Amino acid sequence: LNASLVVSAVGCRTTLGMLPPAARPQRPLSTRQASGMVMANIALTGSAAELGISVANLWLQPATKANGYDVFGAIDQFMKTPLEVGVEGIPMGITFPSLKDASWEAHAPGRHCCQILVPIGFEHFEKFYVPPGERRASPLHRPTGRSPSRRAHG
Repeated sequence: LNASLVVSAVGCRTTLGMLPPAARPQRPLSTRQASGMVMANIALTGSAAELGISVANLWLQPATKANGYDVFGAIDQFMKTPLEVGVEGIPMGITFPSLKDASWEAHAPGRHCCQILVPIGFEHFEKFYVPPGERRASPLHRPTGRSPSRRAHG
């Protein structure tokens, strides 16, 4: 590979895996795979005023009296045992992207999207990883191409 600059939107590890073997670094990466986010998109019906929503992003941090307001320790605990921390121990972001699009109301009046993001470690998805160029083993893991029967904007 003879390039002074490589621009990629798929992440360092995936990009390096797509390079010809001669262009890959000779030593392993010294950093671990970063965490990602699980995202839920929820369709809402009503005006922003009726729903009581705004363009603000809300980031909930699990700092409580019970954990001594230790937000970093609480996030570490959530990342280790996400199903055992209780709802107050879940760090998450909540946003309403439809309110940030000035043209949204014109093409989808009275409909909005709520997006909830929760951090999750890569290890929870590692068993599903398929290296670039390989096929998925089961048709159950392949995208169906079917769309949900109901959408926020039709």
